[in-house]
Amino acid sequence: MDFNYITYGCIELTIEISCCNQPESSELKNIWLQNRQSLIEYAKLANIGIRGRVLFVSRMPAAYLTVHFGIEPNFKTDKNGEFYRVLMPGTYMLKLMLNCDESSYFYAKQFTLTKSNSLIELNIILDKEFYENLYLQKRNSNLTFLNSYPIFCSKNLTSNECVKRSFLDFMVEKVDFYITRLLIKIPKKTFFILNFLCFLFLILNLFFLFKSFFIK
Repeated sequence: MDFNYITYGCIELTIEISCCNQPESSELKNIWLQNRQSLIEYAKLANIGIRGRVLFVSRMPAAYLTVHFGIEPNFKTDKNGEFYRVLMPGTYMLKLMLNCDESSYFYAKQFTLTKSNSLIELNIILDKEFYENLYLQKRNSNLTFLNSYPIFCSKNLTSNECVKRSFLDFMVEKVDFYITRLLIKIPKKTFFILNFLCFLFLILNLFFLFKSFFIK
C-alpha cells in the first residue's frame, strides 16, 4: 500500500465489514445492505482534492514533471501530463519542478479547498518555451530504458537531500516488493514444504558432491 501511494499516488484500502472472514452466501445480501450507504459515501471521498493536466506551449504533454503540494510525498505527472492528488480542505501551494529540488521550481500556484468546493480542476499551460527546451535537455541527458520512463526521485530517509533513482534501481525495488508480497500470501504449510524441498535438494547435492570426490 505504501509503495503504490509513494510511487503512483494510488491509495489502497482494506475494509472489513464483518467479523467473519467467510460468511455464508445467504448472509452476503444483508451485510451489503447494512454497509452500502457508508461504503458509497466513503467512495465519494476519492473525488476530492485537485486534478489537471500540464502542457507546454507546443501542446506537448509535460510528462514526468514533479508536482509538489507542500507535503510529502511528491508525485509526477503521467505520460499524458495529467496529475491528481486527494487532499483535505485547506490552502496549498502547487509547484512544478524538473526534479525533486523544491528550490528549482518554475511554476507555482496557491489554491484553497473548502467543504463546498472540494475538487479543483487546474489545467496548466506553461507560457515559456524555455521550460520545454530545458525539459527536453533533461530527458535527453538522463536516458532511461527506451527513453520513456522517468527518473524517479524521493526523499532520503537518512538526510534531507533529494536522491535520484535510476529505472533499474526502481525495478529492482519493485521486483523485491512483489516477491515479498508473494511470499506473504503463500500459506504456511506450502511455505514449509517448499523450504523442506530446498533443504532436501541441498543435502542431495552435497551428498553427490562428496561421493564424486571421495567414493570411487
